[in-house]
Amino acid sequence: MYLTKYKHMKLKTLLTFLALFSVVVAWAQPEQTLKQTIKGTISDVANGLPLPGATVAILGTNPLIGTVTDVNGRFKLANVPVGRVTLRITMMGYAPKTMPEVLVSSGKMTDLSIALQEELVTAGEVVITAVKKNKNIALDDFTTVSARTFSPEETQRFAGAVNDPSRMVAVFPGVVSNPSGQNDIIVRGNSPRGLLWRMEGMEMPNPNHFSSEGSSGGAISMLNPNILKSSDFLTGAFPAQYGNAASGIFDLGLRKGNAEKSEYVAQIGVLGIEAQAEGPFKKGSDASFVANYRYSSLDLFNRIGLKISGEAAPQFQDGAFKVNLPTKTGYWSIFGIGGYNSVVDNSKDKQDKVRSKFKGSSGMYLTGIRNVSQLSDKQSLENSIAYSGTFGKGKEFSNPQSADSALLKTYENNNQQTFLRYSSTLMGKVNAANNYRAGIIISQLGYNINQSSLDYDTKVYGTNYKRSGSTQMYQAFAGWQNRPSENVTINGGLHYTHFALNGQNILEPRLGVSWQVNPRHTLTFANGLHSRADAISVYFAEVTDANGNKTTPNKNLKIQRNFHSVIGHQFALADGLNLKTEAYFQYIYDAATGTDTNDYYSLMNEVNVFSVNRLENKGKGRNYGVDINIDRNFGNGFYMMFSQSLFRSEYKNPGYAWKASRYDNKFVSNVVAGKEWKLKNKGKKERTLQANFRAVYMGGVVYTPLNREASAANDNSVYDTKAYNSKRAPNIARIDFSIGIRKNRERSTHTLKLDILNVLNQTPTLGEYYDIYNDKVDKPFGLGILPNLLYRIEF
Repeated sequence: MYLTKYKHMKLKTLLTFLALFSVVVAWAQPEQTLKQTIKGTISDVANGLPLPGATVAILGTNPLIGTVTDVNGRFKLANVPVGRVTLRITMMGYAPKTMPEVLVSSGKMTDLSIALQEELVTAGEVVITAVKKNKNIALDDFTTVSARTFSPEETQRFAGAVNDPSRMVAVFPGVVSNPSGQNDIIVRGNSPRGLLWRMEGMEMPNPNHFSSEGSSGGAISMLNPNILKSSDFLTGAFPAQYGNAASGIFDLGLRKGNAEKSEYVAQIGVLGIEAQAEGPFKKGSDASFVANYRYSSLDLFNRIGLKISGEAAPQFQDGAFKVNLPTKTGYWSIFGIGGYNSVVDNSKDKQDKVRSKFKGSSGMYLTGIRNVSQLSDKQSLENSIAYSGTFGKGKEFSNPQSADSALLKTYENNNQQTFLRYSSTLMGKVNAANNYRAGIIISQLGYNINQSSLDYDTKVYGTNYKRSGSTQMYQAFAGWQNRPSENVTINGGLHYTHFALNGQNILEPRLGVSWQVNPRHTLTFANGLHSRADAISVYFAEVTDANGNKTTPNKNLKIQRNFHSVIGHQFALADGLNLKTEAYFQYIYDAATGTDTNDYYSLMNEVNVFSVNRLENKGKGRNYGVDINIDRNFGNGFYMMFSQSLFRSEYKNPGYAWKASRYDNKFVSNVVAGKEWKLKNKGKKERTLQANFRAVYMGGVVYTPLNREASAANDNSVYDTKAYNSKRAPNIARIDFSIGIRKNRERSTHTLKLDILNVLNQTPTLGEYYDIYNDKVDKPFGLGILPNLLYRIEF
């Protein structure tokens, strides 16, 4: 909410950037055919171990370009023509796999990680068919339903994503984007606080700039697709290895750096100026690194006097890295991601005088060490330890007496959360039909908060809230996968959680079944129990009673529980064209609610949370609906996806009937499409024009009406709690569009792209608030039109 100027940049932003980057569209071209190298690793999907002897070939080449993986499962294909190619991977005893439309560019080697599944040995004739890449199948083979794999290229391609994975997944079925412009991830009517973020297999804090405690989003993501690898996004009924998740899971990974040669990326756009480097530590070594860094473009331009976003600009910076150190039996990796941001926001009255000012800064960080070792030809062991945290500071100044009085500091907040986690996972298989996975996760959780404010009656400024605390969470899981036939897969398991603060023990059974009825039809089913702890500050909240006594009543608050059940059907309409339908039901219990003094309140309605309220586990909730998705994989330069979600999200507190939750949008429709055209190239030129489109139509947000008289009397927004969540804003429509050109030169690839969010400048209503300086009820509006022009060079 402190980024109004940033979100509503005028057309001069676009024109300025067009002028700045116009020099990059004229690139000199000598003559010859451009070629590059494809390399990567082939592994067993069940235990992650390398597969030597697998054949990798590029279809349609003459003479055929192909090779065989070495003892470490690695392969290398040299002199591959630049453009898009189709890979075919085969190995005796494993199901073959076809990977269409793999992008090969001259600026960087293409590095792939490919997993194969062992075939069951059956009597009779064996018919080998191509298994093409299916984005509706997760990289994690224990996942049965409600999952989708996405690649960094998709993040960079989809209109409206602006290179942000959390904005890209908003087009997936069951996901609703936050119309305010924040990239919160709202899954199937659940609060975005229920999302689990994972990086390199470890839970991490929300990786977004300008975020709030407990939220899943923010204004700008710290995630950079240039350093990410293909990852999974899950929306329900998770397998046993995932814990502390209620609504969805973002399971991300950082890719390895190129161990053969140094490569670089430089990029500049509206959202940031960034640089990336990768390469081997020394020639002939398999050890490698990759690292990137980004700084806010708008802040940098403001500093040099080019104030294209007004007097104030959001300042942020972020980065990530990964070091990969292979061993004889596996590898070690050291990784990290983090970011810092700050903002200054002024509120003015009708006479354009500053009546209040906010100064804030925040950030997050994660760093860890991971080791994967081969124990035998069927087992591998993964051990990881990571330290992460968040921090935030905020100060508010105002002149409550009159417009002519000096600004006084009226509020200050400092908060910090820290997390130390260790995990160990054993992966293996008994035979081709039976795989297993088991592990433990140990977490040390801590927080510290200090708040102070001005007492307007006594004019005394002092500390009014100071708390700190720590506790532990212990998790264990065991999963088993059985394939009684090539067409049936059963995934079962248990997840256990112990919350040390109040001694709560939670046992969660999980079950998923997939049955490929025939080559075109697949039926899926999964259900299970799930839970997610709230922000640690909720449990250590200090409450002051009417007599002035301070207590921490929420230490005995239980973790919210969820039951998920999903049934689905996948229909292969044609080669590369799939229809997927899923119906789901979620029942929520032990939800945190208010007490008698605020019994309308429920944490299920919160985006973010810092609560000093006394809470009780008396709430219930239910989310149910159907997701329909038609997906045409990228092929012949074209892709398309249509998703339709119909759902209800309701909650119930004691003494109340079921009512709409804050996230009960009822429906969301998405159409996404894109096309690439290979331009007429002469000699060494290799140019591709690309255009992408997204249209979304969704139900309006649910909100509580303002009590105008009480707000005026209290000089603050006071809401009519008797009419809690009784209003619904108008439906929301939005169109995003992008156009770009990719140009390959002998040793570099150049991309110039214009991405326009909200082309029609539709600003949805988000509720009501009281403007104390202008004495009126006003309506906050969502993000308006936002152009983002970027130029990237890879070399």
